[in-house]
Amino acid sequence: MGKKTLVLDLDETLIHTSPYSHIPHDFSLDTDFRYKQDLKGVGYYVSKRPGLEKFLKDMSEIYELVVFTAGTQEYADAILDIIDESKLISHRLYRQHCTKFSVKDLSKIGRDAKNTILLDNWLVCYSLQIDQGLPIATWIDDKSDTEFEKLTPFLIKLSTIEDVRSVLSEIN
Repeated sequence: MGKKTLVLDLDETLIHTSPYSHIPHDFSLDTDFRYKQDLKGVGYYVSKRPGLEKFLKDMSEIYELVVFTAGTQEYADAILDIIDESKLISHRLYRQHCTKFSVKDLSKIGRDAKNTILLDNWLVCYSLQIDQGLPIATWIDDKSDTEFEKLTPFLIKLSTIEDVRSVLSEIN
């Protein structure tokens, strides 16, 4: 049996971005990729959720990792190229792959639904496949956050389940 697929949301799940430099951050981007092209040069300050590196490493050993974000490709790639230097994330999907209202249609990934999980802080994002979604608390700047640490044992167990939907449908 091959690895199951763990689809990860980017903003407020893995990282948080802010246009304000006085807020503690891990790195910065010199360009504003989120909005209109005429706003280039505004800059973004990016904070990584505590435990991100360990979480990606641990999960990549048991899951195929995919990022599916409602952010633009240029914005997401700039961040992912920094937070995933080891290339643990095998595929990336962006705003153009979402339906209306930032809904992430997991059928676009081309993986068996029984083996695909979407970890996202916003239930609306996985409303098309509610039985494949795993909620995570929204993260902004709490440096004492332990969501990844708390979720890891559950995700390890979920990787051994025949059909993840049988477990996730009960959660949702």
